[in-house]
This record gives sequence, C-alpha cells and structure tokens, in this order.
Amino acid sequence: MWLFIIGTILVVLAVVVVAVVGVYVHNCKKEGKKPFEEELALEVKKVRAASDELGRIKGERESLMRAIEGLTLEKEKKEVEVAAAARALNKWQIQIETERLKGEESSRKWREGIEGLKAEEEEERKKLEGVKGEREAVVKEIEDRRKEVEEKLESINLTICEKTIELEALLGELTEKKERYTKVVMEESKSERDWWTLEVSPQEEEMVALLRKLGTEYPLIREELAKVEWSKVWLPRLQELGGREGLRGCAGIYRLVLKSDEKVCYVGQAVDLLDRWYTHVKKMVGAEKKGNERVYKYKPEDFWWTVIERVEEKEKLDEKEKWWIEFYGAKEVGLNKKI
Repeated sequence: MWLFIIGTILVVLAVVVVAVVGVYVHNCKKEGKKPFEEELALEVKKVRAASDELGRIKGERESLMRAIEGLTLEKEKKEVEVAAAARALNKWQIQIETERLKGEESSRKWREGIEGLKAEEEEERKKLEGVKGEREAVVKEIEDRRKEVEEKLESINLTICEKTIELEALLGELTEKKERYTKVVMEESKSERDWWTLEVSPQEEEMVALLRKLGTEYPLIREELAKVEWSKVWLPRLQELGGREGLRGCAGIYRLVLKSDEKVCYVGQAVDLLDRWYTHVKKMVGAEKKGNERVYKYKPEDFWWTVIERVEEKEKLDEKEKWWIEFYGAKEVGLNKKI
C-alpha cells in the first residue's frame, strides 16, 4: 500500500514540475526571454528518470502483491494443516492418556495377580511338602506289601506247579479212560448194528464210476452227472435206510466215521436226520455246492453212518453237539475242522 502512495505522490510531483516548466517557458517566450534550455533538459531527464523509477516500482509492487497473495494462500494452507495437526495431536494425547490409564490399571491388576500367585505358590509348596511326606509313607507301605505279595506269589507258584503235575496226571488218566470208553462205545455201536453203510450193487457201482469219470472229462456237465448219480443211486439207498430206521423227522446227533480210519469222524446235529443226510450226500457227489468242511473231500461210500443220540428237546441240540464234538475230538483230528 505504501508503495502505491509513494508512486502517486511522485506522479503528482512530476505533473506539477512539468506544469511549472511549461508555465515558465510560456512566460519566457511571452517576455521575449530565452529559457534555460539546459536546466529544462536536465529537469526533463529527471522527470523521465522519475517516471521510469515509478514504472519499476509499480512492477515490483505488482510482483510483491502476487508474492503476498501466494504467501497468504500458503499461510491459509499452513493454518489448515496446523489445525489438522493440532486436532491429530489432541487425539493422540487423548489416546495416550487413555492407554496410560489402561496401563496403570493393567499394572495394578498384574501386581495384584502376582501377589495372589505368590500366595498360591506358598500354599501349594506347603501342600507339596505334605504330599511328599504322604508319598514316602505310601512308598514304604507299597514296598512292604510288594515283599508280602512276592512271598505269597512264590508260595502260589509252588502250589501251581504241584497242581499242574496233578492235573497232567489226571489228564493222562482221563485221556486213557476216554480212549477206552470210545473203543467200548464203538464196539457196542457195531454190535448193536447202529452203524450203516450205503452199499450199492455192482451194476450201480459201475454206473457211479462211469458218471464220475465223465464228470472229470467234461466239467461243464459235471453237476448234471452228479445229480443223476444222486437221484439214481444214493437217494433210493437213503430213503430205504430212513424208512427202516425211522430217521424221517427225527432230531438228534449223528456221526460219520471214516472206514479207512475209524478214529476220524464228523459229528453234526439235525432237526431231521434223513433230510440232513440228503444234503451231505448231495454235496459229497457234487450235486450241490460243497461247504468248506473237510468231510466233503470224501464220498458217501467212504463212511459209516451212525446216530449217536436221538434228541426230543431240540433246544438242547447245540449243547449236545458241542459235547460230542469234544468227546470224539472231531475238530482236532476229525472232519469238523474247516479246510
């Protein structure tokens, strides 16, 4: 602003000087006087210099005004930034104060917790000392009982050895008695004609041999040939035997005894003995799919067929079958064992 005022004053002075000079020159001409041309030229130069200076000052003033405007904008921008920074600083100060309070609260709780843990540690230490004392007492008691148990165990082992010797002697005696009893039972069974064999005539025997040979040579019709063998040879024999001995609808325990070694047998149960024997023979000759018992490695003519016990109470069949299987050893050395 002050630059503008100075410039205005200089312009006014220049105008006044020019006017004064003009009046002076006019008066000199009117009076016939010669003006001081050199002084006038000097003054004109001064005026021109003042005018140039004024222009320069105006340029500087405009530059300064633009600079002032820029600085003003920068100032406003900085003031905005300062205000934002102040708000952020205030926010951080509030947050720091909050965190400080939280930290003090946490520190207080930690101190209280540590004090509590120390108290618990002291209590647990006392308990541990008590437990150690109890442990020592228990260890001593266990050691005493261990010695007592070892003494009793040694006595029991001696008793077991003695009883084992006695048991082996009893088992040997029982095995001998069982063999004698089995022999007696077998002899009595034979003498009472309770052992049956499925005998065939020479012609039927030739037909059986031929059918089996053809079945071996022609596997595709083996089952059909086996069905012919069953229906033409073995079914009539079983029907005749079942009718004669009353096996149809009779429940009981039966035994198949291998002719080549009468100690080897198969023991089974049936709610209908004749029907069960039908199934055995069909599987032996191949008219039905065979099971996995060893008995099906043989043919019907390889066995003595006998009924051990006729059972009226069918719910006892399982119990009696198990007893007779163990009696004859049908699983250990017999044919009840699976292949």
